[in-house]
Amino acid sequence: MDGNFTGMNATLIKAQFNFNVTKKISQISVDQVDEIVIGKIQEHHFGLVITRRLSISQIDQVLAEAVFNVRIDTDNTETSSSITQKIKDGMPILGNVFSRISLVISQITSQSPYGPIITVPSYDKNKVVVRVFQEETE
Repeated sequence: MDGNFTGMNATLIKAQFNFNVTKKISQISVDQVDEIVIGKIQEHHFGLVITRRLSISQIDQVLAEAVFNVRIDTDNTETSSSITQKIKDGMPILGNVFSRISLVISQITSQSPYGPIITVPSYDKNKVVVRVFQEETE
């Protein structure tokens, strides 16, 4: 495991696709956005929600989306800023999750008119969107 990470559990919570493309396109250009939302942080673990969205740039429409809920166990208590920094530095422990995301995306896009779309089984630490989940207060 990475540094102070002692374990991980990842669950697919959403796999969605949209192949209702009415515009004929002979060659597509696919845009990919990876987003990691830092959720609840507790003493020896924290949660992440990891989303990959693919869209066709010519028609600005989401083609496929995969979302995983991830729990990472750790030796000590992390903060949202320390987790954000580790994600931006590259977290090898997330490699397994992004490999699974890539597999799910290729499986669901295999039924598209464009055939399977294979994405990189990792995230670009310079392009990933990292947010901290803020619970609403009344």
